[in-house]
Amino acid sequence: MNCQKEIQLGILSEDEAWVLLRHKAGLEDDCSTLTHVAKEVAGECKGLPLAIVTVAKALKGESLDGWRAVNQRFKDSRHLDNEEVLGGVLKPLKLSYDYLKEGNSQMTGNDIQMCFLLCSLFPEDAEIISDVLIMCGIGVGLFPNAYSIEDKRNEIGMALKKLQKSGLLSETDVAETIRMHDVVRDFAHWLTSTGENRFMVKDKLKEWPHMVGCYSAIALWNCSSNIKNFPDKVEFSKLKTLFLKGE
Repeated sequence: MNCQKEIQLGILSEDEAWVLLRHKAGLEDDCSTLTHVAKEVAGECKGLPLAIVTVAKALKGESLDGWRAVNQRFKDSRHLDNEEVLGGVLKPLKLSYDYLKEGNSQMTGNDIQMCFLLCSLFPEDAEIISDVLIMCGIGVGLFPNAYSIEDKRNEIGMALKKLQKSGLLSETDVAETIRMHDVVRDFAHWLTSTGENRFMVKDKLKEWPHMVGCYSAIALWNCSSNIKNFPDKVEFSKLKTLFLKGE
């Protein structure tokens, strides 16, 4: 987005974190049990603005039981505190990612999560065209119960709106485009570094990358025209999505 000045947000104090979470989640500052639980959730975000906003958006409109369940999830995921990645926002982002399944069937929840992961295939700070994402989603078979192309477009479009509402994606100044925050993108790459949905994403390549293992998606952006030593062949039996673009 165009801006005149960038302001670096540091770690918020306990009071500042609560004010931000309360505002984004639409909560009252009272003495209710929900407020008490919500303050504990705010504390779990370690004063990180991105984490607070993402969690608050995910929980906006939730009942007391919903807030309690999320607070317990934080406590049950203490092992993620040892992950020295993403500057401390791993646990809140993982919670928001997992929370995408709430209120949806398992299949729909999985498809919304895959929409999120597909967004991480694009270059950092890219203005991602929604129609391109929709085509990718159709290509990998998202929302199989939507039989027509138009129905699939609608389902994927709604999934992208839910991702924006959750704070995992953001709007841009350009119509029909979205953006993924670089920290959120790093989180998505952490998710896709292992497991069934393994991605490789590279930018400004000067030489052909070393590829080991099975990938379901590969995105190679701004590849130099001087790359030598291309492999004679590549075999990826699980590959569903491929982006390959030169300089």
